[in-house]
Amino acid sequence: MNYGKSVRESVELCISTLERIAAAEKELDAERRAGKIAPVAADAKADELARARTDALATADACIERDRLAHHAAVDEWNTADGSKIDDGDLKLLQADFHFEPMQFQKLCDKHRNNATMLQLLFEYSDKHRNWNLAADRLIGAQARKDAFDEFCRGAASAIRDPLCAALWFSDGGDETIFIDY
Repeated sequence: MNYGKSVRESVELCISTLERIAAAEKELDAERRAGKIAPVAADAKADELARARTDALATADACIERDRLAHHAAVDEWNTADGSKIDDGDLKLLQADFHFEPMQFQKLCDKHRNNATMLQLLFEYSDKHRNWNLAADRLIGAQARKDAFDEFCRGAASAIRDPLCAALWFSDGGDETIFIDY
């Protein structure tokens, strides 16, 4: 599942709901000023809209937190060392101390970007052969993935409450680790 996409969809849904509520509040205010609605009815409608706003925010917060916790669990699963995740062919190259060119090594890292077990072996190999310039783009580890996603979720929670935060949050978009499928 792509938890980053799910959080983004929750924020988009909340913001569109809040926009509809704001439009209804504006219409209600115009009806009040024009005297088209009784004060008691206007107050009831205002209370209803306030509850709808609170409910929309609470629902979005719950969805964001649900996705944050599910993301943590998925990252933990991804990060589990598991011998069945080892690519035997690539392991043979590592065990034979195959002299990779930097681009070859980077491609191998890219191939295993969703496999924490193989990435650990590749990074250990890279450290062992530092003089070969195997400076592959290091993929973010489990805790850093969780931390980045937590920050993304904090931004999402701010975005649903503040239009300026929303604009900044949507323009930032999060780094590539936010939108990994687990």
